[in-house]
Amino acid sequence: MGFVEPLEATAIMLVEVAARYVAEHAFGDRTIMEISAKRFNQHMDYRWQRIADFLELHYMLTKRPEPYWQAHKDEASIPLSLKEDLMVWQNRGPINSDFEGVAELFPAASYQYVLYGMGFRPNYHTQAYLYNQRVQAERIKEKNQAMTAQLLRDLPSHRRYIDHWLGAH
Repeated sequence: MGFVEPLEATAIMLVEVAARYVAEHAFGDRTIMEISAKRFNQHMDYRWQRIADFLELHYMLTKRPEPYWQAHKDEASIPLSLKEDLMVWQNRGPINSDFEGVAELFPAASYQYVLYGMGFRPNYHTQAYLYNQRVQAERIKEKNQAMTAQLLRDLPSHRRYIDHWLGAH
């Protein structure tokens, strides 16, 4: 295992994932151990590829002009798996079924935050149901904005909350 900058916690999580996998799949029969080892390697290869894709996504969408950052925009530096995902996401954005399971290090929402935060915009008008997803997303966004406004209106200020909390103890 190793650390992948800037996401050091990924390596810590991968150690936990690997330990859990070994604990759940360690059998005494040599034949089964060979199968388990092959599956373990496939499992970990998938996770490392997803980490590499997620990191590269951050770099390739940058608008920074420095040579280091611009090198990551070079087509040759983008893994095929990420290129394929981006081609699909041009039409609908990342969704949960794009990933293998519930134990993803970076699920669809993580990709959405990075993509949309960096200005990536899918073409939602290619199919009717995708357009409906856009409409639904707009409704959720409006609901969140209304809730945020209400909370800002109704919740005490930080100082008032701290003073209240200190007075209660």
